[in-house]
Amino acid sequence: MSVITLPPVLQDKLGRDAAQALVELINESQADFKVDVIEICEERFETRLTQEAFALRKETSDLRVELIQRMADLETRLTHLIESGRSETLKWMLIFWVGQFAVLLGILFAFFKH
Repeated sequence: MSVITLPPVLQDKLGRDAAQALVELINESQADFKVDVIEICEERFETRLTQEAFALRKETSDLRVELIQRMADLETRLTHLIESGRSETLKWMLIFWVGQFAVLLGILFAFFKH
């Protein structure tokens, strides 16, 4: 806090007690003003902090929703690929067993024909 001094001319006009009272009044006024400014700054800071916290929560929530959606899409694609591979394997197994059956029938016909 800065020290307020009155010029000697003003001190002579007001008197020593009045000059001292004026200095104290100005100092108190400055102190009150300083407190008011600090309170206003604190309120602004709290408001801004609340806004930023809300924005951060919203962004986190949006990212969580996006992540859940992507995971669901990946799960769907993976399920489709697994089902596709399974049906492809079953198709080739069927072709293999039909071929084996045909070869076995051919061998049996050749064996019993002679």
